[in-house]
Amino acid sequence: MIKKIALVRPGYYPEGLIIPLSLMYLASYLRKHIDGIEFKVIDAPLDDLSSGQVAKKVQDFAPDLVTLTGLSFHTPYVKEAAREIRKLLPLTPIVVGGAGVSSDPEDVLRETAISYGVIKEGEETFLKLVQTLNANDNPYLVKGLAYRDKNGKLIINPEQPLIEDMDEIPFPAYDLIEVERYFQSKKRTSQSPVYISKRLLPVLTSRGCPFKCVFCHDTLGKDFRHRSPENIVNEIIWLKEKYDFEELEIVDDIFNFNLNHAKEVFRKIVDKNLGLRIAFPNGIKYEMIDTELLQLFKKGGVYRIAFGIESGDVQGQKLVRKKTNLQRMNEIIEEADKMGFFVSGFFQLGLPGETREMIENTIKFAVKSSLHTAMFHVTTPFPGTPMFVEHVQNTISSGDFNGSREDYEEELRSKVNFRGARDISLNLSKVSDSELLDLKRKAFTKFYFNPKRIISLYRVTPVKKRLVKNFINVCSEIIFRKWLVHA
Repeated sequence: MIKKIALVRPGYYPEGLIIPLSLMYLASYLRKHIDGIEFKVIDAPLDDLSSGQVAKKVQDFAPDLVTLTGLSFHTPYVKEAAREIRKLLPLTPIVVGGAGVSSDPEDVLRETAISYGVIKEGEETFLKLVQTLNANDNPYLVKGLAYRDKNGKLIINPEQPLIEDMDEIPFPAYDLIEVERYFQSKKRTSQSPVYISKRLLPVLTSRGCPFKCVFCHDTLGKDFRHRSPENIVNEIIWLKEKYDFEELEIVDDIFNFNLNHAKEVFRKIVDKNLGLRIAFPNGIKYEMIDTELLQLFKKGGVYRIAFGIESGDVQGQKLVRKKTNLQRMNEIIEEADKMGFFVSGFFQLGLPGETREMIENTIKFAVKSSLHTAMFHVTTPFPGTPMFVEHVQNTISSGDFNGSREDYEEELRSKVNFRGARDISLNLSKVSDSELLDLKRKAFTKFYFNPKRIISLYRVTPVKKRLVKNFINVCSEIIFRKWLVHA
């Protein structure tokens, strides 16, 4: 019987320390359906734990089941932690969930220490797995599960149906973490370097995204599903009463996909007068914004919004499959700036087939805009994303690789360094590595070393003392990263 479950986030996060919501949701969902299970969250980034230290903490808890979570660039940490845990607990099932295994189960489940992978939305699959193990039934029949058979062949079961009624998912199990330790950590608890208070908590109000961006993991499905406004506000009130937090980050992929729903959520936030500062670190959709929504944001305490623009070039928008109307995007940015919001933009440099001229157009768009900050990421084609899959298909079809599809995928995986989007990992653009890094430095230089932008940035930055640290980080992007060019 499964009586004790260890919920583990492995890895090293040098700056951000985000509350491990996914693990807390798993625990709350299982508690709703199964009585008597004891949970323990082991969050390596909180204490900078090595994989060996994580394994020792897991062993001390003596669980009947271990769950690990991680994004694609956390995959090396996940594998290493699984190996260390397996050394100490040779018979305990180890389950991995998150975007990493959902996007590339072939790679993650090559690690023999891992028993199962949970693909995409995890709560219902994890519940069914635990129920199946408790009943001594065959776990290999659970929908949404991936595993390797006795011959080493990867088996991916049919997908688990998505949870349609989001209000059926209980609030995250905050009792499993020491919230004050996150507030008091020297690391920032925000997903952004621009924040007001360390007493910051995240809320997830919706899941799923119907868009088809080539760089994105489809982890939570294409169907947009949102919680009711009442349910969302009740969680915020509950967190406020319990933890007296001061800043809220709404961490949805696409909060305002349903414009009327977004407005209703903020009408209720305004009515409750909670006194919170609110930010959207992951970006919101410019197409689903109007003046009324921005006004509700302002009344409700929103001070920071972001947009995933990706490319400032018309052809670049086609490459990324966002097809953003750049003129309309600029108008929304200007309106938000005039209303006093701190406005950030995310851009990618080095999209598949992107030319120098297209990258230069992206830089020009960012520099001419009213954005206060911009992040210029080098595109990383993570395994499992449409960008990665299509590149493999095109290369094999054209005969440019003398070998099998599987061999080429392995070669590409070895090149993806999993350090995230700051470094050149696998360059699919039409410019060289050195040229791409030069363009990235140019983007940061032209955007930030601009008197007008420095003044506007100072005007809207809520905590002025952090400007110095953030400026140093920008300089490091410009000056100190030349060694990153790969052969």
